[in-house]
Amino acid sequence: MNERAMVVIGAGQGGLQLAESLRSEGWTGPIRLFGEERYAPYNRPPLSKAVLAGEVGPDNLVIRGPEFFAKKGIDLVTDMRVVAIDRAARDVVLADGGRVAYEGLALATGSRARTLPLPGADLDGIVVLRTLDDALDLKRRLADARSVAVVGGGFIGLEVAASARKLGREVTVIEAVPRLMARAVSPAVSDWYAALHTGHGVRLLLSTGVTGFSGTDGRVGAVETSVGSVAADLVVVGVGVVPADDLARACGLDCDRGVVVDDCSATSDPAIVA
Repeated sequence: MNERAMVVIGAGQGGLQLAESLRSEGWTGPIRLFGEERYAPYNRPPLSKAVLAGEVGPDNLVIRGPEFFAKKGIDLVTDMRVVAIDRAARDVVLADGGRVAYEGLALATGSRARTLPLPGADLDGIVVLRTLDDALDLKRRLADARSVAVVGGGFIGLEVAASARKLGREVTVIEAVPRLMARAVSPAVSDWYAALHTGHGVRLLLSTGVTGFSGTDGRVGAVETSVGSVAADLVVVGVGVVPADDLARACGLDCDRGVVVDDCSATSDPAIVA
């Protein structure tokens, strides 16, 4: 394709909707939608429950099938990382060395799971849950786990805890603040969820800080906390996300805990939205 395209980096729900809207609102030129994952755009909410329980697989999560992209003339490129943005040339540089010229560029890169830079954090058996591959890996690990520690008492952490408990695993949730989901719900709702989870056999450690991880032979065996050691052969870290703004920062766009945009989603470069 020699014609400059509308390029969307990030094939999640946001990137997909943007590509759809471009076409439905009259853009007749090429649309290129790039995703790092090997899957077409998919629904994320089932990852922490239905996928872990084995109730649905990758094919059940797809938002739009191949026929949709063909009909709309949207070029979906999966398993392809954009490694750089050349704003002067108005090109994006792909991991395979290719370059794609853009008329307009949209960054829909979303976020990635926050990790904990603590001693022992590189031990095998410490995982996060953000992508479909993360969920499939966690599902496999849960099949062999006996005791699971979940660091973080937010939505993701509690859904993973519920799924692990449903599979019969011993589960401990470790939360740094005095109540569950403190940023999202009222104290009364926090108390209700605490009673629900403890009623299903989940151990809750509130107001408890994590200081590190320990294990043997390269595998995690415990979470070290402010109240002592919590045995676990699988640890799921669910402590929020950080913006995936590396590309934006590298090409010089204004960023401040994410890409800075105006009321119309324009970045500091008028040819790029986010």
